[in-house]
Amino acid sequence: MATTRKNLSDESIKNLRRLHGEFRLPESRVRRDQLWGIALLAGGAALVWLFFRRLDASSLTVRIIAPGAYGVVR
Repeated sequence: MATTRKNLSDESIKNLRRLHGEFRLPESRVRRDQLWGIALLAGGAALVWLFFRRLDASSLTVRIIAPGAYGVVR
């Protein structure tokens, strides 16, 4: 198989460096962003849990589920 040689332009070199990870975010920042996302998910789940925990079963039925069911049936 024959190979061809080509002089690389500055743009080609820049693209190759980008492929090798020269312009990637630092690992510490990537890890921090991942942990922040997990914390936001956990916080959101805790808020939903607290919201439904705070409501007792009868008020949940009367305030939220009954009007929604009535609207669908109607």
